[in-house]
Amino acid sequence: YVIYNRVPKCASETIRFVFREQANARDFSILNSRIYAPFDYNDTMQQKIISNIFKLAQPALYERHMYFIDFTAFQKPQPVYINVIRDPLQRAISDYYFTRATYDCVKKYPELCLKAIQGVSNVVPFFCGQHPDCQRIDDWSLKRAKQNINQFYTVIGITEDLYKFFYVLEKLLPLYFKNVCLLYMKEGSERAENQLYSKYKKKPSNDTIAILRRYLTHEYDLYDYVKSRFYTQYRQLVDLDKWG
Repeated sequence: YVIYNRVPKCASETIRFVFREQANARDFSILNSRIYAPFDYNDTMQQKIISNIFKLAQPALYERHMYFIDFTAFQKPQPVYINVIRDPLQRAISDYYFTRATYDCVKKYPELCLKAIQGVSNVVPFFCGQHPDCQRIDDWSLKRAKQNINQFYTVIGITEDLYKFFYVLEKLLPLYFKNVCLLYMKEGSERAENQLYSKYKKKPSNDTIAILRRYLTHEYDLYDYVKSRFYTQYRQLVDLDKWG
């Protein structure tokens, strides 16, 4: 099984479109949960999600906005995890405008604007997991997120470079993603461009951007970590292709 526990506002509509087309071409099943929120679940709900996944005929891909679930904690084999993240500032702005009317609360209450109650979800818990402390967004949750990434995630791409994300998928998971790069270039790249760079109602001021960056320290730490890991992975696969 492959799980894409997608992060909001990270080109997921484009990626899901490509995955659906790929499922038709490669003959694997795909289950997309219609539940957008919450992202965290108690043990009973986690077990229900796991049970639903294992009911799928293999090969299968499961998509859902949810924090990482450790299947081994429930004595189940761990599936393949994949994901994509985005520059934290751009993602926060996109998330904010996606869910709320336009107004600028950052200058007065920046620590409140970057909260789920304002429609802005943090990325760290998506990789830290279901533990309540994962939502604190501190050094502990960041460290645990990185540990889970290293141990459980086959690839985490970045929205700014989706072609390379699909390239890595094609090389590492050919059963699901053989020829996916061609599919993306043919049918998905224009969608991604329109989705990623659509105009917002109001561009934040330089002061607002500076304030937001200060409150996104852990998010940028994780983003930079994932970005470095991803490009190292990509270069290694390109070298393997080049030298056979």
